[in-house]
Amino acid sequence: MPLRFECPECDAPVVTFRRPGESARCGECESEFDVPEDAMTTHEKPTWVGEPGAAPAPTTRARATAEDGRSSRTQRGESFKVGAVLSKGMSIWFRKLPVYVTLTLLVNLPLFLYQWWLVDSGNIGAPAPYGFNTWTIISALVNMTLSNLATATLIYAVFQALRGHSVAIGTCLSYVLARFPMLLAVTLLVSLFTALVAGVAILPGLLLVMVSETLGILLLSICAFAALAWVMTAVWATMAVAVVENPGIMSCLSRSMELTKGYRGRIFLLLLLLGVLGGIVGGIVGAVVSSLPVMIKLLLTTGLTVVVASLSAVVTAVGYHDLRVAAEGIDTVELAAIFD
Repeated sequence: MPLRFECPECDAPVVTFRRPGESARCGECESEFDVPEDAMTTHEKPTWVGEPGAAPAPTTRARATAEDGRSSRTQRGESFKVGAVLSKGMSIWFRKLPVYVTLTLLVNLPLFLYQWWLVDSGNIGAPAPYGFNTWTIISALVNMTLSNLATATLIYAVFQALRGHSVAIGTCLSYVLARFPMLLAVTLLVSLFTALVAGVAILPGLLLVMVSETLGILLLSICAFAALAWVMTAVWATMAVAVVENPGIMSCLSRSMELTKGYRGRIFLLLLLLGVLGGIVGGIVGAVVSSLPVMIKLLLTTGLTVVVASLSAVVTAVGYHDLRVAAEGIDTVELAAIFD
């Protein structure tokens, strides 16, 4: 995250991605100095990139004008385009496809192994010692947790790639596993928030069902869809915020809502396109493997799940990157330097 402190020469605020002890420069008086040890973290836009010889930062008035311009939804949206996110995401994904797929498989391996055992043992309906309903809930929670953990792992991997660093599987897994408690807490927070929003949204439909079943079900469906669409787009960047910015468990959700504000229509379209793509590929694979033995069918469908999930996670990382660039004007070097 960027650091904030006062210029020792003119007392102007300085925000930079340089670390304590590294050289930085004031955007007002252009003095050069070392970043102090007591500099505080902030979400503000850097006033100077910190490398000697870089172009001087704009004046206070110029920065204010630029911020006003970015507040326009049209101008902000120009830097976050669905086609560009998909194109860049797929390009990055293809370049290191084996690494991304392997990471996704390793993180989700416990769930896949259990599913394979379930089919092989013939206990697919109600695995002991859990009843079917209990397993359904537990399976959904484990699936959601591992899915978010895989997404977090690939977000870190993508940012390593953006920095020009090698993407080592062990390093990526170690980085994310060290933060597993925090990522699990964020996952549970998002789940509770989603349940709360859904409960409030469907309440009018439930009340109307008592008067008219047909109208009630119609309203219930509309409210549920609207709530789901809003929540999916509002919390879309939560895991990326947790991995890249690490602002604290409670702040991850609010930070995601802040970043996605004004872009949720585009994010919904992006998620829809990914869903349609996954559905088409899944339908083709399903038709091909329909006559194959159950275990072979499960292996192939698991492979498809891993591939689609890895692509979705990479696109999420690229989308978060573009959101930061669009909303805050941070470039790739500054954003990726967060991990230094």
